[in-house]
Amino acid sequence: MINRIYVHAGTFHADDVACVSICKMLNLNVEYDRITRVTDLDDVLADDNVIVADIGGGIFDHHGPAAKTRRDGGPHSACTLLWERFGSEATKAYLSHLSGDDVTEISTKLEDEILFRIADEDNGLFCPGYTLNSIIAQMNPNWDDGCPCAADAAFTEAVLLMDEILKTALKRYVSQVKGKEFVQKALAKKQNGVVILEKYVPWKDYVVADPDALVMVFPSNRGGWNIQMVPKSMEGFETRVDTPYDWHGISGLDAEDKMPGMTFCHRNGFLASFRTKENAVAAAQHLAFQKEKRGIKNV
Repeated sequence: MINRIYVHAGTFHADDVACVSICKMLNLNVEYDRITRVTDLDDVLADDNVIVADIGGGIFDHHGPAAKTRRDGGPHSACTLLWERFGSEATKAYLSHLSGDDVTEISTKLEDEILFRIADEDNGLFCPGYTLNSIIAQMNPNWDDGCPCAADAAFTEAVLLMDEILKTALKRYVSQVKGKEFVQKALAKKQNGVVILEKYVPWKDYVVADPDALVMVFPSNRGGWNIQMVPKSMEGFETRVDTPYDWHGISGLDAEDKMPGMTFCHRNGFLASFRTKENAVAAAQHLAFQKEKRGIKNV
C-alpha cells in the first residue's frame, strides 16, 4: 500500500496533482509532500509504500531522455506511468463491487479519455480548448498573492478537485459498462442499420464499433423519441447517414411538414425529435433506405 507520495514543489500541474489523486484512491489516508529536489533518502525506484513521482528521474518520472512510450504511442507523463502500474488496483479499490473484466475496461477508459490527455498537454502537445490541464494550472497562486504558503494550500484544493473529476468519471464509466449488454442486444436486432433502444443508455462506444449501425432510435428525456445518426468514429462529428439539409434547425409545423411526427431537428442535423416511437422508427428507416439507395458505404 502506498502510504506517502512525493511530487515536485513550485508551480503544480494536472500531472502531479493527478498522481496524488490516484494514490488517494489506493489509500484515502495517503500523505503527500511537495519537494524541491530528491535526496539520497528518497527511493525513486520504489513502487510501494513511499514513492516519488514527476521528479528525480525514477520510474514515475517522465522527464529523462529515455522516457517511456504509452500503449497508444504517445509520451508518458507521471500520472500515466502511475496508472500503468496501479490503475487496475486503484479502480478496484474505489469500485470494489466490479468484476475483473469490468475493472480492466473502466480503468482503460479513464486512461484513454482523461490521463492520456493530461499527458499529451504536459508533454507540450497541442490540446485545443479549455482543458483539464489549464483548469488546474489556473489554480496556482497569482504572482501577487504574497503568501508563501499559498501554493501548498492551492495544491490541496487542486487535488480535491481532481479527486472529484476522476471519481465522477469512473462512476460514469461504470454506468456505460452496465448498459453494454442492453446495447448489444439492441444491435443484434437492428434492421437495415436502424438500432432501437427501448430506454436510453450510453451507446456510442459499442455502436460505433458495429460498421452496419446507421441510425439510433431511443426515448428522449424531454418526452417523445429521438433519432441520432451514428458517427463514423469516436473522434469526429461525421455521421454514417446524413439528414436532408432542409431539416436542419427546423421545429414545430415546419418540422412536421418535412417528416410526419417530427418536432425538431438539430441545426447540424445529427439528431431529430419525434412525437412517437413509430414516427422516429419510420424516419430512421427512411434515412437508412435513402443511404442504401444511393449505394454509399460506411467509411
